[in-house]
Amino acid sequence: MPTPRALRRLARACGVTVAAGPGCFLFFPCDSSITHTETRTISTDVLEWYATAPPGAPSTAAWMDGDALLLAGPAGAVRSSGGATWEAFEGAPTGIAAMDAVSGWEPWFVGPGGLAGVWRDDRFDAGTIDGAPDLVAVAVYDGYGGVTVATDGALYTSETGAAWAEDLDVTTLAEGAPLADVDLLSDGTMWVVGAGGLVLHADDDGWATVDLGTTADLSAVSFASVNRGLLATIDGTVFETEDAGATWVATTAPGAVTTLAHTGTADRAVRWAAGPDGVVWASDGARWTELVRTDAPVTALAAWSDEGLVAGADARVLGWVEHLEEESFKVPDCQPYEGRPYCVAGVPRLATVYPTDPDADPRWLRQAQEEHASIFAFARFARQLRALGAPADLVADALAAQADEARHAALALAMAGGGSFGAFPAEDADDADASTAADAPHHDDAPTLLAVARATAREGCLVETAAVYAAIEAARAASTPDARAVWRAITRDETRHAALAWRFLRWAIAEDPTIADAIAPLFARRPPAVPAAVWDAVIAPAARATGLAAA
Repeated sequence: MPTPRALRRLARACGVTVAAGPGCFLFFPCDSSITHTETRTISTDVLEWYATAPPGAPSTAAWMDGDALLLAGPAGAVRSSGGATWEAFEGAPTGIAAMDAVSGWEPWFVGPGGLAGVWRDDRFDAGTIDGAPDLVAVAVYDGYGGVTVATDGALYTSETGAAWAEDLDVTTLAEGAPLADVDLLSDGTMWVVGAGGLVLHADDDGWATVDLGTTADLSAVSFASVNRGLLATIDGTVFETEDAGATWVATTAPGAVTTLAHTGTADRAVRWAAGPDGVVWASDGARWTELVRTDAPVTALAAWSDEGLVAGADARVLGWVEHLEEESFKVPDCQPYEGRPYCVAGVPRLATVYPTDPDADPRWLRQAQEEHASIFAFARFARQLRALGAPADLVADALAAQADEARHAALALAMAGGGSFGAFPAEDADDADASTAADAPHHDDAPTLLAVARATAREGCLVETAAVYAAIEAARAASTPDARAVWRAITRDETRHAALAWRFLRWAIAEDPTIADAIAPLFARRPPAVPAAVWDAVIAPAARATGLAAA
């Protein structure tokens, strides 16, 4: 199923924001009676989200919930909605060691010298826990408040983040052993880990010590649910439970572990681990897989859905997408993607393709033809924009899209094993006559703004916007790393192309407001070929934001 983050990226490019992702779909018709087998595998690809480091780096703590991203560290704290830009928490303290939050923007911070506080109502309620040394971890859960642990073996709880109380039972059980991490679960139970193999668990009956049979220093704890959780030692041993701690199974991570996280649903959670070696690993419960190797120790790790955020001792911030369990499945033999078509009088035109290999995959050959046709579609669009006096940035982006499509055509042809294209079919006299109609703006000498807007709405805002998600689905279903890389490259570029269509449409309506009424019928209801999820989450909201009456 396409990732929520990918849907949000597409929606933002089209001028709207969304909160959830769609289901899986195949965009174009196909013969479902003929299928082939493909395999999903664990992805080892990492997406570097940010070209520049956020302010306040390096980071010691991270948190995310959908688009809400938080980082904290020695210089204070920063936040972002989506990761494109960051802003500082004005008034947040320096020296933050750990952070946690519930939904929204109310993170709890702790740090050296008993520093403890919460950001609420656009201000930081800071304070100190008298007599507490360095606070190293904090966990919060809506309805239960928060809990923090210290290097002297003390644990403190708070309902609001302002007043804190020491739990003397923990102090007695810890016997001064430094505590390292804590987790607060949905039923109010707590897990605490510390030096010398110390594990403490609190439920309705109070606190108890858990014996894992190790004297190694425990460094991290993370629970996906009340029943499923992980504990880790600094030397790389990971203990896992699926029965709320009644039994534990020990496995060996590929390296030292100082931080843990979970993604996915509780019953099929993916486990994440990172540490001082600068490596992030993922496990589906059967094996650990290296996800990314950074240049500095990883000190901050957060996860949500199928996305993640990792930061470290250097200024770099990375994100990942798509940890997929290995799974074989049947898919119809069809072409799941089409970029912007080159149409004459409403009829798509394609050049003949001559493959080097007579047994070349017909789906990649068709893909190459579609991408090749889009070169000419954007070349024509750029000429029309010039003739209409469109802003220079629209013309430049149309020319850049033309170059993108040339690259896509070459990639698809290479995936088919090589080959060449025949001459692209030129417009004949009948085509030129047909192009004089108001809805066929393909006579480049005198295009009308309405005609180009109508064609762009149909071919770009509808077909191309929806097709971006078909390309995303093709990337997810790709059976080889090379195929996945090609589809992801196409997805990134086509997202910009769809955004270009919507930007042009908004400019055209600003130039001539009557265009909105003329093309609104195209968005009055969802076309059968457009998936409902993409229509509801992206196209319809974008149409409304553009001034069209989308249903």
